[in-house]
Amino acid sequence: MMKKIENNEYKRILVDLLKYLDQVCRENSISYSPLGGTMIGATREKGIIPWDDDIDVVLMYDEYEKLITILKTKQDAPYKILDYENTKGYLYPFAKLVDTRTVLIEKDVRQIDDYGIYVDIFEYNYMPNNNILRKMHYYNVYIKKSLCNLSANTKKYKSLHKKIISWYAHFVGTEKLIKRYIKACRKYNKCKTKFIMSNWPAYGYKHEIQKASDFTQFIDAEFEGLNIMIAKDYDSILKTTFGDYMTPPPEDKRVAHDNEAYWKKS
Repeated sequence: MMKKIENNEYKRILVDLLKYLDQVCRENSISYSPLGGTMIGATREKGIIPWDDDIDVVLMYDEYEKLITILKTKQDAPYKILDYENTKGYLYPFAKLVDTRTVLIEKDVRQIDDYGIYVDIFEYNYMPNNNILRKMHYYNVYIKKSLCNLSANTKKYKSLHKKIISWYAHFVGTEKLIKRYIKACRKYNKCKTKFIMSNWPAYGYKHEIQKASDFTQFIDAEFEGLNIMIAKDYDSILKTTFGDYMTPPPEDKRVAHDNEAYWKKS
């Protein structure tokens, strides 16, 4: 029987993953930043938000590709990079740095090989300068994201329209949907516009679009006793996404992922 990993140990493993990722980035002159709740944690808590259970980082798309290429060549046990190109049945259009000593089980999501406690690695892609085109691009990306989610999901839906869309997503297949999604996200990357958006939007149109100029300089921040990188203009990024990010949300809004983690049998 596998031994369950409890909360404090889970978070220590997350921090060790981030420490490793930070080391690889600094050794190869790659700039990254925490994203979303992890960025709030780095500024407000100096670490992981107490009720959170994941770590997210983001890089510009060219730096992202450089980092993933380097991580794929490394054999630094117990860490392994997973993405749709090197992992059979992979479910996401972004990479995860995984601790292979662990097994992670996510509710209502298909299980894949080598899946353990992870750090999510996202990319920022350029968005059109024109407001109408930008909004059209956002919703095109968001629809394709929803299809990717449905193709990975094992939930049984009651409503007819969700059943039909879910059937379509499974019929097309996760790998094909991921390729279409990545292509859509990167559509404007040759343009070097004034706006960027992460390749896994979660907060709605008005909160997702960032100024490209806010993601050009990086400083160090304390995070669980580590020095990690963070975008120098983190305040502007966080205010766009969360508004008053220094005030914690009400207790009923402090939601973590519904995950269970275990040590692999030795």
